[in-house]
Amino acid sequence: MVFVFHSERVDDLTLDGLREDLPRRVAVALSCDDPDGHLDSRDVEVRFVPHGPRDVTNYDVEIVIYANHFPSRAASLMQRCAVIDEYVKWITGDHFRYYVWPFLGQAVFMEGRGTRPVAMNAGSAKSWSRGRRK
Repeated sequence: MVFVFHSERVDDLTLDGLREDLPRRVAVALSCDDPDGHLDSRDVEVRFVPHGPRDVTNYDVEIVIYANHFPSRAASLMQRCAVIDEYVKWITGDHFRYYVWPFLGQAVFMEGRGTRPVAMNAGSAKSWSRGRRK
């Protein structure tokens, strides 16, 4: 899950650029060889959240990425973040102040389908993504 928090200064062209390719860039950067660690762009959801009147921030664009922890992903997180950062820098140019903050954690996901929820933990991402597309 990727949240793109943004100020009103950020134009539609920049936001559309992030929307179009950020899922693929994040998937490529965070895919890993751990069991169930492979991602493709369909596994990455992006939410755009405009800054509100009570928000206090020094940034125009804040990209916060929540992903499951895997040992190989964590071991090279700085390099993976740099890949995403290069893309964001290319999209935003010198016009906006931004950051990219990937957060790795243990998580459980419950997806409701009628009355029978489907559970997902860090070790079952593939089974979740296959079931989600049915």
